[in-house]
Amino acid sequence: LADAHYFNDSDIGKLLKVTDENSSDTKEILKYKGYEIVGLATSPCYLMKEERGTGTIGDGSIDAFVYIPEKGFHTEYFTEIFVTSEKQGYVYSDEYDENISREKGNIRAAAEERAQKRYDSIVSDAKNKIRKAQKKVDDGRKTLEEEKSKAYAELDRNRSELDKNSSKLESGRKKLKTSKAELVKNRKQLREGISSAEKQLEAAKESGMATEEQIQAAEAQITSMKASLDKVNAGLAGISKRESELRTSEKRIKSGYSELKRGKAEAESRFAKAENELEAGEKKIAKAERDLKKIKKPEVYIQTRDDNIGYDSFDSNSDIVDSIA
Repeated sequence: LADAHYFNDSDIGKLLKVTDENSSDTKEILKYKGYEIVGLATSPCYLMKEERGTGTIGDGSIDAFVYIPEKGFHTEYFTEIFVTSEKQGYVYSDEYDENISREKGNIRAAAEERAQKRYDSIVSDAKNKIRKAQKKVDDGRKTLEEEKSKAYAELDRNRSELDKNSSKLESGRKKLKTSKAELVKNRKQLREGISSAEKQLEAAKESGMATEEQIQAAEAQITSMKASLDKVNAGLAGISKRESELRTSEKRIKSGYSELKRGKAEAESRFAKAENELEAGEKKIAKAERDLKKIKKPEVYIQTRDDNIGYDSFDSNSDIVDSIA
């Protein structure tokens, strides 16, 4: 409903917009950015159509008032109330002034009590939210530290196992190298021995000077050396197989170190993200604590009709009319 002294029937259906010139507090308590005029009204709070008081936007002068439904506000509390005394008397009478003066103290006391309760409720709610937020951050930090301890312990165990296997691998490679060198040396000696024995046996047979027993003994020696050579070759084949196994183990260990490095990087990235979230939470809590300190104590203003410009002007105008009459 819009001020009938400022608007007219042609304005019904028009939209009144809430501009950005209004304070953030004003815009926060209004649920919508625009309100449709559905009718016109007059108000006993504004007796003179020329006087509507002052404001903080535009040229500072209020041109008109509007009434909007309770659902048009986005707030759970009232910012002002109008009080009527049961025995206030007629307006402008001495009885009226006396009754208002008498009730003014009681109204102030009740209003201040209500304002203090509202203030205490706001502060209490804010403190509870801060406590809950702090507990959430503290619990989160505790969980993070537990996860860190568990993850790094697991990484240390995996590294220790890899280091142990790597050490065994290196030790096995050294032993295998030593054994291979010894077998290669023996193989060379056996090959040379077999070659020399075969040549000597052939020469003895051609000369006809060797007895049958000597020839058989020489042949037995060559057979024995060849058997030893077969064992050496078998040993070298086994070493070759073992070397292949070591290379496979080495690849597996290297892959394990790479996976360990990747796992550590992923864990640290996850922990850093969690730490950033906790720090963001701490900053929000710190801001909430600062905002809590900024909450102002409630101020109560008790105004009578004498504080209403229109009422006072109407009274003055009435006195003027009476004096003329």
